[in-house]
Amino acid sequence: MVLDAAMTMMPLLLPDDDALRMPAHIGRVSVRQRPPACEPGATYVVTGGLGVLGLHAAQYLVNQGARRLILTSRRGLPCRQAWPSVNDPMTRSIIGSIQALERQGVSVVPLALDIADETAVARALNGSALDMPPVRGIVHAAGIFKGGLLERSEREELREVLRAKVTGTMVLDRVFPPGSLDFLVLFSSTGYLGRVSGQASYAAANTFMDGFAKYRSQTGLERTLSIGWMAWERLGMSKTIDLSLREAQANGVDAISVSTALASWQTAMDCGAPYAAVFRTCLDETGGRPLPVLSRLAGMAASSDGEGESQVEPWTLVPPENRLEWFVNDIRALVAAELRCAPDDVAPRRSLIDMGMDSLITVALRIGLKKRYRIEVPPTLIWNHPTVDAISKYVRETVVIDEQLSEVD
Repeated sequence: MVLDAAMTMMPLLLPDDDALRMPAHIGRVSVRQRPPACEPGATYVVTGGLGVLGLHAAQYLVNQGARRLILTSRRGLPCRQAWPSVNDPMTRSIIGSIQALERQGVSVVPLALDIADETAVARALNGSALDMPPVRGIVHAAGIFKGGLLERSEREELREVLRAKVTGTMVLDRVFPPGSLDFLVLFSSTGYLGRVSGQASYAAANTFMDGFAKYRSQTGLERTLSIGWMAWERLGMSKTIDLSLREAQANGVDAISVSTALASWQTAMDCGAPYAAVFRTCLDETGGRPLPVLSRLAGMAASSDGEGESQVEPWTLVPPENRLEWFVNDIRALVAAELRCAPDDVAPRRSLIDMGMDSLITVALRIGLKKRYRIEVPPTLIWNHPTVDAISKYVRETVVIDEQLSEVD
């Protein structure tokens, strides 16, 4: 999120993996002296610690000096005596990561724990219960993603997503009140800033964490930080995540590398703000319009404006009375490409859902429409405009409005 100097939250906008840069006009951030590294004699907790990001967080803490770690997860691991006989590839990989930490002289306790169960958390994370020193820092990386539009979300799915992030955060706050820790770091997400669709419950949960970090920071008793991550490159990339990244890239936002993420984490800790959004900016070469939230980034707005001045949109060359027909034919071709059929097989007045358009294809079509016509396309497009005819009318009206606004500007 691009915020001005009067705001208290801070964005980190990364143009590439080789530099950490914040243009002066985005916000004035006073970099404080780097806080002390983790204490070798203290214990540090990573919730969601057996996940991919959680294990990277554990290594980050070790690099900062931590020598005693508790890595929690809902399922935990088999007892250590059974580790040599584990055959599941994912479990073997997790065990290998823990053993790599231990070879660095670190004591690691993998722990099955429901972070939303306050009684269990208070009992399990009591240092004396594990014969370990008191906990001095926590990274709350636990989370569950359930994709879907708000109007199609189930109450139970919403409850499950909020339980890990919202209830889990509140439990940690009660078990470890302000002043009892050196730091509390919350792993949030910038998906909603990139206008990635299907993140209703996930966005709500992460927004809570962002606000909570500001609330707890006001005590001034410890370092509380919520980091809104964009996806980390090559980590857990499924087909759905890949499609979400394509949508984010069309909006000028891209994934980050692990090295960039960890460097950004340290920069955010040093700056002292309670919130940091971390993502890499990209100007989509195929014509997508960057988000307004990125408009003040040096170079991006200028590139976008210059591109618009030199390019003549093809529909502007069509007489107004023929434009709807032009849009119908053009959009039929886009739809046909996504459905992998011939344009003539796409009946303009037939329901696209009946033709086999599912949620993944819908997202891909929205990306194509945004790039092609340089307009904002809502996630509810297919439900509110279920045919090529309806979409064509929507696009024609939206393009006209955008052209009128451009003339006013």
